[in-house]
Amino acid sequence: MENTADTIKIITTVIQNINIREVLIHPILPKIDYHSHILPKIDDGAESVEKSVLLIKKAQQYGVEEIYATPHCYLHKTNVENFCAERQKALEAIESRGIEIPVKLGAEILLIPGLHNLREIDKLCMPNG
Repeated sequence: MENTADTIKIITTVIQNINIREVLIHPILPKIDYHSHILPKIDDGAESVEKSVLLIKKAQQYGVEEIYATPHCYLHKTNVENFCAERQKALEAIESRGIEIPVKLGAEILLIPGLHNLREIDKLCMPNG
């Protein structure tokens, strides 16, 4: 029977030889991030355009092919029109940096009474949702 030191050495060798990309990335399924706070200076997302672009490039390195930006939308603090304008401005800021994968817009919406009656709800939803 192996001792603890030998077991740790074997485990360490196995871990060092694992290609993390092969483990994290399924070879058939599309690589889509459906929930991300990647837009700059909105909610608890990236602090800057530069940080957003860096995060997008890192996601691309891991095989992500498409990202849905879903910043928090608090309708008791803003309205749909203002939220959408801010979200679009943030998207244009990162797109102007030449990102190579599509970033689509959605929202993480706080549930509030009457939300189901909101006529503009479709503007907050993901495309093709």
